[in-house]
Amino acid sequence: MKFLFEEKQKCNLKAVWILIIAVSCSMFTVSIIEINSAIHAAKSTSINYFGLIFPLFIGAGLPLFLYSLTMITTVTDSHIVIKYFPVGKAVMKIEDIQSIEMRTYEALNEFGGWGIKYGFKKKCYTMSGNEGVEIKFKDGRCILIGSHKNNELYNAITKNEAAPRALSSI
Repeated sequence: MKFLFEEKQKCNLKAVWILIIAVSCSMFTVSIIEINSAIHAAKSTSINYFGLIFPLFIGAGLPLFLYSLTMITTVTDSHIVIKYFPVGKAVMKIEDIQSIEMRTYEALNEFGGWGIKYGFKKKCYTMSGNEGVEIKFKDGRCILIGSHKNNELYNAITKNEAAPRALSSI
Protein backbone atom coordinates (compact mmCIF):
# COMPACT_ATOMS: atom_id res chain seq x y z
CA MET A 1 0.00 0.00 0.00
CA LYS A 2 1.45 3.31 -1.10
CA PHE A 3 0.60 6.52 0.80
CA LEU A 4 -0.02 9.51 -1.47
CA PHE A 5 -1.42 12.07 0.97
CA GLU A 6 -1.94 12.52 4.70
CA GLU A 7 -3.29 15.42 6.71
CA LYS A 8 -3.86 15.63 10.46
CA GLN A 9 -6.30 18.22 11.82
CA LYS A 10 -7.22 19.17 15.37
CA CYS A 11 -9.98 21.47 16.62
CA ASN A 12 -8.54 24.97 16.56
CA LEU A 13 -11.68 27.11 16.63
CA LYS A 14 -11.15 29.76 19.31
CA ALA A 15 -14.87 30.35 19.84
CA VAL A 16 -15.40 26.64 20.53
CA TRP A 17 -12.58 26.56 23.07
CA ILE A 18 -13.88 29.70 24.82
CA LEU A 19 -17.29 28.03 25.12
CA ILE A 20 -15.75 24.78 26.38
CA ILE A 21 -13.69 26.59 29.02
CA ALA A 22 -16.74 28.61 30.13
CA VAL A 23 -18.86 25.44 30.48
CA SER A 24 -16.05 23.63 32.30
CA CYS A 25 -15.53 26.50 34.75
CA SER A 26 -19.25 26.69 35.49
CA MET A 27 -19.42 22.92 36.02
CA PHE A 28 -16.46 23.08 38.43
CA THR A 29 -18.13 25.97 40.28
CA VAL A 30 -21.39 24.03 40.60
CA SER A 31 -19.43 21.02 41.83
CA ILE A 32 -17.55 23.04 44.46
CA ILE A 33 -20.81 24.58 45.70
CA GLU A 34 -22.39 21.10 45.91
CA ILE A 35 -19.39 19.66 47.77
CA ASN A 36 -19.39 22.60 50.18
CA SER A 37 -23.11 22.14 50.79
CA ALA A 38 -22.60 18.40 51.37
CA ILE A 39 -19.84 19.06 53.91
CA HIS A 40 -21.97 21.54 55.85
CA ALA A 41 -24.94 19.19 55.71
CA ALA A 42 -22.86 16.16 56.73
CA LYS A 43 -25.30 15.54 59.51
CA SER A 44 -27.78 14.57 56.80
CA THR A 45 -27.67 10.94 55.73
CA SER A 46 -28.72 11.58 52.15
CA ILE A 47 -25.86 13.12 50.19
CA ASN A 48 -26.44 13.36 46.43
CA TYR A 49 -23.19 11.85 45.13
CA PHE A 50 -24.38 12.08 41.53
CA GLY A 51 -24.79 15.83 41.97
CA LEU A 52 -21.23 16.00 43.27
CA ILE A 53 -19.52 13.83 40.67
CA PHE A 54 -21.43 14.63 37.47
CA PRO A 55 -20.36 18.29 37.21
CA LEU A 56 -16.74 17.28 37.87
CA PHE A 57 -16.94 14.58 35.19
CA ILE A 58 -18.42 16.97 32.60
CA GLY A 59 -16.12 19.83 33.61
CA ALA A 60 -13.00 17.73 33.14
CA GLY A 61 -14.20 15.13 30.62
CA LEU A 62 -15.67 17.42 27.95
CA PRO A 63 -12.51 19.46 27.34
CA LEU A 64 -10.35 16.32 27.37
CA PHE A 65 -12.63 14.59 24.87
CA LEU A 66 -12.76 17.57 22.53
CA TYR A 67 -9.00 18.09 22.79
CA SER A 68 -8.46 14.45 21.78
CA LEU A 69 -10.59 14.81 18.62
CA THR A 70 -8.32 14.40 15.63
CA MET A 71 -9.19 13.97 11.96
CA ILE A 72 -6.60 12.19 9.84
CA THR A 73 -7.26 12.03 6.10
CA THR A 74 -5.13 9.56 4.17
CA VAL A 75 -5.10 8.75 0.47
CA THR A 76 -3.42 5.49 -0.56
CA ASP A 77 -3.07 3.91 -3.96
CA SER A 78 -6.54 2.34 -3.57
CA HIS A 79 -8.48 4.02 -0.75
CA ILE A 80 -9.39 7.24 1.00
CA VAL A 81 -9.37 6.75 4.77
CA ILE A 82 -10.77 9.26 7.24
CA LYS A 83 -10.02 8.54 10.90
CA TYR A 84 -11.97 10.72 13.29
CA PHE A 85 -10.32 9.70 16.55
CA PRO A 86 -11.83 8.62 18.96
CA VAL A 87 -15.21 8.55 17.19
CA GLY A 88 -14.71 6.32 14.16
CA LYS A 89 -13.31 5.71 10.73
CA ALA A 90 -14.53 5.77 7.12
CA VAL A 91 -12.90 3.93 4.23
CA MET A 92 -13.80 4.62 0.59
CA LYS A 93 -12.49 2.93 -2.54
CA ILE A 94 -11.05 5.31 -5.09
CA GLU A 95 -12.32 3.14 -7.95
CA ASP A 96 -15.92 3.84 -6.78
CA ILE A 97 -15.61 7.61 -7.35
CA GLN A 98 -17.84 9.11 -10.03
CA SER A 99 -16.79 12.76 -9.73
CA ILE A 100 -14.74 15.04 -7.54
CA GLU A 101 -14.43 18.79 -7.09
CA MET A 102 -12.65 21.26 -4.83
CA ARG A 103 -15.06 23.69 -3.27
CA THR A 104 -15.72 26.24 -0.58
CA TYR A 105 -18.49 25.38 1.85
CA GLU A 106 -20.28 26.95 4.81
CA ALA A 107 -20.12 24.42 7.64
CA LEU A 108 -22.77 26.14 9.79
CA ASN A 109 -25.30 26.74 6.99
CA GLU A 110 -24.87 23.45 5.12
CA PHE A 111 -24.22 21.02 7.94
CA GLY A 112 -24.91 22.79 11.23
CA GLY A 113 -21.24 23.02 12.18
CA TRP A 114 -17.98 21.11 12.04
CA GLY A 115 -17.41 17.44 12.81
CA ILE A 116 -19.01 14.38 11.25
CA LYS A 117 -22.22 15.84 9.91
CA TYR A 118 -25.11 14.68 7.80
CA GLY A 119 -26.69 17.12 5.36
CA PHE A 120 -29.78 16.51 3.22
CA LYS A 121 -27.93 14.58 0.53
CA LYS A 122 -24.35 14.37 1.72
CA LYS A 123 -22.07 13.59 4.61
CA CYS A 124 -19.33 15.91 5.82
CA TYR A 125 -16.06 15.24 7.65
CA THR A 126 -14.45 18.47 8.81
CA MET A 127 -12.60 20.00 11.75
CA SER A 128 -12.39 23.67 10.82
CA GLY A 129 -12.17 25.97 7.85
CA ASN A 130 -14.33 26.28 4.76
CA GLU A 131 -12.44 24.50 1.98
CA GLY A 132 -12.52 20.88 0.98
CA VAL A 133 -13.07 18.23 -1.63
CA GLU A 134 -16.54 16.95 -2.52
CA ILE A 135 -16.66 13.39 -3.81
CA LYS A 136 -19.65 11.77 -5.53
CA PHE A 137 -19.66 7.99 -5.69
CA LYS A 138 -21.19 5.65 -8.25
CA ASP A 139 -23.69 4.37 -5.65
CA GLY A 140 -25.10 7.89 -5.14
CA ARG A 141 -23.28 8.79 -1.92
CA CYS A 142 -21.75 12.25 -1.65
CA ILE A 143 -19.04 13.09 0.88
CA LEU A 144 -17.35 16.39 1.62
CA ILE A 145 -13.90 16.18 3.20
CA GLY A 146 -12.75 19.41 4.83
CA SER A 147 -9.06 20.09 4.33
CA HIS A 148 -6.50 22.83 4.82
CA LYS A 149 -4.59 21.21 1.95
CA ASN A 150 -7.47 20.73 -0.48
CA ASN A 151 -5.28 21.13 -3.61
CA GLU A 152 -2.98 18.34 -2.46
CA LEU A 153 -5.92 16.13 -1.46
CA TYR A 154 -7.63 16.70 -4.81
CA ASN A 155 -4.44 15.91 -6.76
CA ALA A 156 -3.73 12.77 -4.74
CA ILE A 157 -7.18 11.44 -5.59
CA THR A 158 -7.43 12.47 -9.24
CA LYS A 159 -3.88 11.46 -10.21
CA ASN A 160 -4.24 8.10 -8.48
CA GLU A 161 -3.82 4.98 -10.63
CA ALA A 162 -6.95 3.44 -9.07
CA ALA A 163 -9.09 6.43 -10.03
CA PRO A 164 -11.48 5.99 -12.94
CA ARG A 165 -9.99 7.30 -16.20
CA ALA A 166 -12.53 10.13 -16.33
CA LEU A 167 -11.06 11.60 -13.11
CA SER A 168 -7.47 11.43 -14.34
CA SER A 169 -8.29 13.75 -17.22
CA ILE A 170 -9.72 16.49 -14.98
